[in-house]
Amino acid sequence: MIYGSALIVLGCWAAFTLSKTLVSPGGWTRHRGLVAVGVVFIASCFLPGSAMLAGVFEPWMLIPLGLSYFALIPLPCYFRWANRGRIRTGRTVLFVLVGIALVAAGLDWLPVSWLGL
Repeated sequence: MIYGSALIVLGCWAAFTLSKTLVSPGGWTRHRGLVAVGVVFIASCFLPGSAMLAGVFEPWMLIPLGLSYFALIPLPCYFRWANRGRIRTGRTVLFVLVGIALVAAGLDWLPVSWLGL
């Protein structure tokens, strides 16, 4: 229940940041890659999140979410201060580790129970 709610909130945050990108100068045409990754990330948050809340969660639902974390690595963070130096490096390492863990759990290489699910 907590993980499902957290994923829904994460998807809502991603939708909020994507809406800010769409109304920025250039909008869709200037930020096509960001918008595409944002849409995939939002959908991949809502899929397992809603499945967890509905009680029909399957581990394979974590694979798109893990892959979208890898796609987020080259994109800038919503907070400008997080796009510099060590913070950027820490963000990249975090995204790689989360992506690996989610894909491994989705492929049953890592027991889902290790993630608390």
